[in-house]
Amino acid sequence: MNKADSIDGVQIGVLCKATGKITGGQVGVLNQAREMLGVQIGVVNVADNMTGVQLGVVNVINNSHWGLVSVH
Repeated sequence: MNKADSIDGVQIGVLCKATGKITGGQVGVLNQAREMLGVQIGVVNVADNMTGVQLGVVNVINNSHWGLVSVH
């Protein structure tokens, strides 16, 4: 697991988790972020708050009026 608090840049790994704010991106099989400003690319992407794009099989933004949205 690749775990970090806040990131300015890119987090790459199989399991990526950020407990703070990410400005940049996450690339992995499972990506999880509290506050995301950028892009998540993976099989499963989860963010509490998101400004940007999620590309994956399952994409979840917890605080979104869109709910569960998947991009294939």
